Parts: sequence; C-alpha cells; structure tokens
Amino acid sequence: NTPTNLMAEAADMLTSPISDGIIPGITKLKQLISGDVQAFRNIQDPEETADALGRLTMSSSIISLVWMKANSGEVTGGGPKDPNAQRILREAGWQPYSVRFGDSYFGYGRLDPLASVVGIVADIAEGFNGNPYTDDPEEEGIKALMMGATMAIFRNLGEKSYLSGMINFASAIDNPEYYGKTVGFNMGGAVVPNLSAQVAGQLDPTLRDVRDLTDKWKTRLPFLGGDLMPKRNFMGEPMEKMQHLGGPLLGLFSPIPHSQVSSDKIATEAAKFGEIMGPPEPVKFGSLDLREYGAYDRYQELQGEVQMDGRTMRQSLEGLIDSGDYQRLPDFAGDGASSPKMDALRKTVTRYRTQAWQELIQEFPMLKQNYDISMYNRSARKAGRPEHQLLDLLR
Repeated sequence: NTPTNLMAEAADMLTSPISDGIIPGITKLKQLISGDVQAFRNIQDPEETADALGRLTMSSSIISLVWMKANSGEVTGGGPKDPNAQRILREAGWQPYSVRFGDSYFGYGRLDPLASVVGIVADIAEGFNGNPYTDDPEEEGIKALMMGATMAIFRNLGEKSYLSGMINFASAIDNPEYYGKTVGFNMGGAVVPNLSAQVAGQLDPTLRDVRDLTDKWKTRLPFLGGDLMPKRNFMGEPMEKMQHLGGPLLGLFSPIPHSQVSSDKIATEAAKFGEIMGPPEPVKFGSLDLREYGAYDRYQELQGEVQMDGRTMRQSLEGLIDSGDYQRLPDFAGDGASSPKMDALRKTVTRYRTQAWQELIQEFPMLKQNYDISMYNRSARKAGRPEHQLLDLLR
C-alpha cells in the first residue's frame, strides 16, 4: 500500500488549490448570485473547514515557492530528455530533481510524497518557460501550461523506482520492438541485488559503457567493472557516476544524490548556450563501426591526448575561452542560429578529432585498410567506376 499512499498524498496536495479553494469558492459565489442567502451563510463543520483551509494554505505555499525557485534555478526538474544535453549539464555540476544551496545540488527525488509535488511543479515550470535543449517550438499561454503539466506528471511517475518496473513492463507490451530489449536487459540486471550495485558504484566512480547483460552484471558487482570501457565526454575524458551525500562510506545509505557546481571553465561554458556537443559517433563514413574493431574508446581517448601546436584539446579550448576574440563574440545569434561561441568551440574540437582519427588508423591496421576501401568506393561511386570488395583490392 505504500506506493499508493504516497501517490494519493501527492495528488491531494497538488489538487488542494482546486478541491479546497476554487470549487468551494465557486459554489459559494453561485449561492450568493442566486440569492440563496441561507445556503451561503451555512457553515460546514468547523473542524472540516479548518482542515481544508490548512491543506489549501500548505499546498498553495509549497506550489508557489517551488514555482518561483524553479524559475530562478534553485530547484530543478528533470531537465532535457536528450542524454547528450543531460551529460553537458551534469559536467557543469547541474543535477536533475534537486535543490541548489550555494554551489551544491542536493537531490529530493526519494523524499516522497513531497518529492512528487516539487518535481511535477518544477517540470511544469521548465516546460512553460521553454527548454533551451529542445528543437520543439515553444508553446504559449494555457496550451504550454497544459502540455507541461501532462508531460510533468507522466515523467515524474516514470522516475519513481517503485513504479518503474510496472511502467517499463507496460511499455514493453505496448511496443515490444522498441522497449522489449531494454526491459529484458533491466530485469536481467536486477538479478544482482541493489546493495551490491551501490557498493560497486561507490568503489568505482567511473561511468562504464554497458553493451550487454554480462557488462550490466559486472557494473553491479564490486571489483568486476573496472575492465569495461569508460563513458567519455566530448573531450575524451572519463565521466563519473552520480554520487550520494555522505561520501564513499555513508553514501551507501544516503537517499540524497549530491553534486558540486564545477569550476571547470570548459564544462561551464559548454552548458551556457542550450546546444549539444557530445562525443564522436562510433560509426564513421556510414559503414565503419569503430566498436567492431575495439577502436571506439581509443578514438575518444586520443582526441584528448593528441597535441597541435604543443597543446592538447583542453589547453586549446581553455585558451580560446580566455581570448579576447572569443569574449567579443555574442553568446547567442540574433537570427536563432547556433551560438557563435559554441561554433568556435566546435571548430576546435573538430580539428583535434581529425588529428585523432589520423593517429587512430595508424594504430589499427585493419581499420585503416577498410577505411582506404571505403574512401576508394566513395570516389568510385562519384566517378561512375565499379566499386571493389576487400579481396579484390587486396589482390
């Protein structure tokens, strides 16, 4: 009964302004207009009236406070749905469903029933104000409010651990081709207890690239996930898992995620413009899947290691951000195009990725061979010549 009670309590708090405020007010107004003075003067049971006023006051105060704090960035909702956009914001220290105190974010997602109320209101505020990390046009007025409210409710339900299994199972039944593999993957991973996964997460703070069920088990078992490839940011640097308040030891028992606003000028700058800059794609030139050669992680790593003019990508980006030419660029383009500053950052990243690619194909001879074949075939298609297969070219 606990999940049902939590949801019911949150629903009561969210609807109190309507059920305890607007509806009784309209009823009394109708009685006054119709001339039914006796009904208007009738007072309900004093205890019920006091209870309704208490609920109304409490819920209205919480909703108003959360709305204001969400607009000022002191309370966060779920943020952008795009994982690359989430990654950029997290690199800068931002955290979803959290309260910000100074330079720290503290998650409230496990503090139900209050968490559901705060999360839904924060999501509505984010949707109403427009999310800079989406290509969808901003809605206006009541339509934006209604759409934001609907999406916020469903999104918050999906975030609840005690409902996620049921929601995922229903999604798999509705669309087995899209959701079936993910649900089976998560159910298979649940064979390893959550306590073991929490211990493993504290012992290995690096976020790992999970590609199959065996990898999933390794990340949930202490000391076994270290051989998996790390997930990397757009500069090729390993990313860290979400940490909990209390540090490595007490964090095992803490329900509160915690993050610190980053002092990294590159991460802070990249998160300013509402644009996405993710890691390089694993498939190059339409047919070369670097993962099949075991080269994708090395490619990401190389882009952060190679040097141009004696400087790494990080050093070049930091120098660019500090330069006068960069500082004179506007943050946003007036015609709705991409940010001039973000374009400058992307150009630098692209230069290093090009250099990293040249070094990568020298380290992986088979990849270079297939790359040469792909380039030959691409040229042949443009010139109208017949394409060749691998064995033909090797002969």
